[in-house]
Amino acid sequence: MSLPNYSPKAPFDVAIIGGGFCGVMTVVNLLKTSPIPLRIALIEKRGQLGGGVAFSTDDHSHLLNVAADRMGATADNPQDFLQWCLRNQFRYPYLDSIFTNAYVPRCYYRHYLQETLTQAEKDHPETTVIPIVDECLGLEVGPSGPKLKLSKGGFLSCRQVVLAISHVAPVYLVPMEWVEEGTGRYLHNLWGPEQAQIFAKIGPHDRILLLGTGLSMVDTFLTLSQKPRSCPITAISRHGLLPQAHLAEPKPAIPLAKEPLLTSPQKISCLLRREIHRAAGDGQTWQQIIDGLRPLNQILWGHMTIRERQSFLRHGKSYWDTHRHRMAPAVCRSLTRSLEESRLKIIAGRIREWSRDGQGIMSLTYKPRGEKPMVQVCADYVINCTGGTTAIAKTTDPLMVNLKLNGYIDPHPTGLGIRTSSQGLVLSRGGSEVPWLHVVGALRSGDLGESTAVPELRVQAAEVARQILTVNA
Repeated sequence: MSLPNYSPKAPFDVAIIGGGFCGVMTVVNLLKTSPIPLRIALIEKRGQLGGGVAFSTDDHSHLLNVAADRMGATADNPQDFLQWCLRNQFRYPYLDSIFTNAYVPRCYYRHYLQETLTQAEKDHPETTVIPIVDECLGLEVGPSGPKLKLSKGGFLSCRQVVLAISHVAPVYLVPMEWVEEGTGRYLHNLWGPEQAQIFAKIGPHDRILLLGTGLSMVDTFLTLSQKPRSCPITAISRHGLLPQAHLAEPKPAIPLAKEPLLTSPQKISCLLRREIHRAAGDGQTWQQIIDGLRPLNQILWGHMTIRERQSFLRHGKSYWDTHRHRMAPAVCRSLTRSLEESRLKIIAGRIREWSRDGQGIMSLTYKPRGEKPMVQVCADYVINCTGGTTAIAKTTDPLMVNLKLNGYIDPHPTGLGIRTSSQGLVLSRGGSEVPWLHVVGALRSGDLGESTAVPELRVQAAEVARQILTVNA
């Protein structure tokens, strides 16, 4: 779905910034539940709806990290995406042999979201949805309400604003001037417009260094390894941990024996280890225990103090993420083969220094984990695979900088996202609710902990839609 160019003049009831899952499903919920006609602006700078960071890829080797039967876009019908796959199994490649617990290419989920939005618009023609290809740089509030400043010029007037932004650009891991110079050898943002150009330049003999060893690194490796290569690709992170895999044959989640009234990360870790050990004795798996904890994730996070959350982020998050956010079984098998055949090398270490010679060849000096001597690695291309960030206090994103300067948002003390109310309203720098500014998605991670996966986001989108309609009533 390509977005038309549009010059906004008339005021909107709602302006939604971000056209990925969160933005699209907020619109769908408004369409389905509004008792009155609305005018909605859906602002997406990339030029396509339903993609965002997660689903914008067209590479069919990039699979969903959750089985199709749990990826329905609404909480009341979690199998809706599976049903869409079955209806379209002869329309798209890879869907002709779809089954319940299949992990399908992520680009198909984008098509599913687009068709979900299109159908909701057809069912509710009284509400007008205007997609706008532009970037929101900031906002100001006048007597008539908020006005969004757009990068192509002018302002967009509205009554309610939704921040449906999953992440902002990654943090800088190399010298700033390397990014500003744009030499074509360092890729800072995997989802930026320069990605395709840099990937096309990489030759079979070029040394590639990937920064990060999480799911974004896995996607990048899968794409780059589709071309013949004569040397391995190297990936580095502080712990050198790779995502774990989902079970090839799914098993039901195992709820904890009793709901834990725990707050500290250390006590929760001890509980998990005990439960996993008990499950192993019964022939069960750690994946079932982790999945059984999921309904309690936000509750446990809410019971922690800010200091306990910060401690978890420093010491436990890397280990938790690799077990909580897992790879599709087929992706794991491919990655395992690559490691065994030395086509991929994983390094655990802390980056200490960067340098570059006259030909643009980059050198990284790092301290290996658990060892003292420094080690140097040279690379023809360096790619930042750490993914987007919600560290709003450090971001240079123009919208976030503007909202911070004007006091409309307050970075969360955990370093994740911004402070919000339980209903998804933004809390200002002074601590009061901003009644016209709502949030759906990863920017709520500081308050909720778990705020990036579809099962949580589809609930948030519905809740924010209800909140907006209550205000407009």
